[in-house]
Amino acid sequence: MAAAMSVFLCARDPRALVDQLVAGLGFEELVVWPDADGGIAHAELRLGDAVVLVQTDHVGYRKPEVTDRCVGAGTVLTLDGPDEVDAVHARAVAAGMTSLIAPQDTPWGNHRAELLDREGYQWSICTYRPGGQG
Repeated sequence: MAAAMSVFLCARDPRALVDQLVAGLGFEELVVWPDADGGIAHAELRLGDAVVLVQTDHVGYRKPEVTDRCVGAGTVLTLDGPDEVDAVHARAVAAGMTSLIAPQDTPWGNHRAELLDREGYQWSICTYRPGGQG
């Protein structure tokens, strides 16, 4: 069975989150559809094969607090090499994302960093490609 996976994020300030993901992580804004309340009903961002969907949080979803440099779940964004991870980490921090773990090598052969965006979502940027793809 063929499958593809994307992530959707509900945001209190979706326009600001879209801007941060574009400036900080390098996503390209593909489309934004406004909702009737002045928010965003549906936005699509892309970086390579990675797609993020953003919409307005109209109900006030609670997000987990950071405990020991982690919120317990997050999005993994695989990049081509350690230099890209380091550069994206620096750009993300400059765009206002919080560094939970600075770029580092792991015992399992990954080079990664952990970030928190303005809405409290965690992003793992790394060289490891999950699923046995290299």
